Amino acid sequence: MRRPFWWWCSCLFVMLWSARGHAWNIADHQSLTSKSLAAVSTAWNLQQPVYVTAWADFLQHIAPRLGIAPTSLAFALWMETDPAIALGHLGTDEYPGQHTTPLQILVAHVADPDDGRDNHLYLRDANGQIVHDADGNATPRYPHLAFMGGPDSQAYRHMERPPFSLAHWKSTLGFPLGTFGMASTQAQRYFDLALMARAVGEPYWAWRFIAGALHYVQDLGQPYHGAQFPWCSPYALLTVQWWRAQQQLGLIAVGTRLLSNSHLWFEDFTAQITHNTAPVFTHDARTASLHTALNGTNTFEMSHRSIRDLARFIRDDSNQRVLDLVDAVFWMSGPRLLSLYEYPQSGDNPSDFLRTEPDEHFTHALDDYFRITAAALAESATATRTLVKAAREAGM
Repeated sequence: MRRPFWWWCSCLFVMLWSARGHAWNIADHQSLTSKSLAAVSTAWNLQQPVYVTAWADFLQHIAPRLGIAPTSLAFALWMETDPAIALGHLGTDEYPGQHTTPLQILVAHVADPDDGRDNHLYLRDANGQIVHDADGNATPRYPHLAFMGGPDSQAYRHMERPPFSLAHWKSTLGFPLGTFGMASTQAQRYFDLALMARAVGEPYWAWRFIAGALHYVQDLGQPYHGAQFPWCSPYALLTVQWWRAQQQLGLIAVGTRLLSNSHLWFEDFTAQITHNTAPVFTHDARTASLHTALNGTNTFEMSHRSIRDLARFIRDDSNQRVLDLVDAVFWMSGPRLLSLYEYPQSGDNPSDFLRTEPDEHFTHALDDYFRITAAALAESATATRTLVKAAREAGM
């Protein structure tokens, strides 16, 4: 189908910057979970014994509650996930009957939603096959997916932009103007499923779904997941400059490449800093601030709030950080990261993509990076505590 010119222009200025749709690095998801819960694990009984149960047993117990057949396919269709992804996989050191704990489950499985289950967001029939329209085109599950990575990306379920606000028009501007993305809905859905699993006598799988709920909330704590294309940033001008210099990729592809580089590099550089694998910053006092942030700052008040409300609170704060963070990453970036180089490639070290001749812009940008990232990590860690506490208070 031929698209009108305005459609392509809209895509450029509202598209999300990374079709991959990941947020924190897997290790950072795990660090956020383990470090934020370490001080409360005993008081909240997160070290109590839980026994691993088989996926087939879980399906037998949960199916009547959901009104579905006790099969992996039926459950995947109910969850609206890609049936090709095995939701019931156990960890490499897990087996039915094994003793584990809620804390171990949460840390081991908090990154599971990045396993591809939220890719390929198409309507499916009762056999799990993708539904096609009269022209033979696969039918997207949600409208406007093209504005957030497309149906084959997990971005729509792992990101969320607040509704447009005149007070914060630079960060909330996008298409459509209402809330876009469904990470907060996913967090609530996994939390509710966890309580159902607990009610039917499946505590192991209940904690697995709490881990999933944590993932979506933590994703929203990453500022790149709270907005769309930052057209008020230097990247908008850079996109046009690179497109005019060479038009082989096309305007949209150029913008996607540049912002994807920014997003993915931020994830990798932050993981490198927080895991002390960036020698230049190992003894930097600002690095210590990120480690402290991973512990969280207690819990948020949850009176009369749902998990969705918690997730949206985190989303809105992230949205207010994103423009400053994107600008900081821009001024920290060396020429390769601001070019059409496709980051990351095998062997890439994120520290090698920093500016090699630091100037005043770089110095201020680095300070901003540490300040904003510490705040984002602290909020994600505090939200992690809050969600787990809510689970405990709900009977987990």
